[in-house]
Amino acid sequence: MSLKYLLLRQNRTSFVTVCSAEAMYWRRLTETDLKAKLGYWGNPGGGGAHARIYLPGDPEDIAEFFNHNEWDGGPDGTIRVQLAPVQQYEETKAEIEIDYNNGRNEWQLPGNSTDYPLWETEHGFIPSADELFDDEHENMTADHVPILYFVRDSQGRFHTRMVYNNSPERLDPFNIAFDQRAGDSASGIVKFK
Repeated sequence: MSLKYLLLRQNRTSFVTVCSAEAMYWRRLTETDLKAKLGYWGNPGGGGAHARIYLPGDPEDIAEFFNHNEWDGGPDGTIRVQLAPVQQYEETKAEIEIDYNNGRNEWQLPGNSTDYPLWETEHGFIPSADELFDDEHENMTADHVPILYFVRDSQGRFHTRMVYNNSPERLDPFNIAFDQRAGDSASGIVKFK
């Protein structure tokens, strides 16, 4: 199946990317991820993911998805992903770093890579903290949490978005079986034929 048109409606704006997609890495964000992204982690002085988002899954599969063939499985891996620009938004022609965390055996988006414009509340790609959490920003109250995804197209370019309108009814037309387990770090790689 070839995904020719990827149409995402966020608030009142439509974004259409016309490409032939080869593969997609997706990750359902957790409460911890969202607190890290929005600055509402529970213990800023302690350890944990207060400035990063982990990308769970087989590290070798993820490196392969991002065409990072030179990684040998060692503890010091960094993937540099050049993102295809979107004309409507400045600063979308950007490079994102993805670092390998040897202790967790996972790739991660470090703090300097979590502020990509098409992942921001101000552009309507994720809800505000007030829409996701209770009044104290301690407990998540949203029914559906955002999905972060990367698409690799047939020309080897990478595209990325966060999508928060991801109820089963919303995702059904895409014919993609996203894992519906809310609250965990569900992720996967979908390969298109």
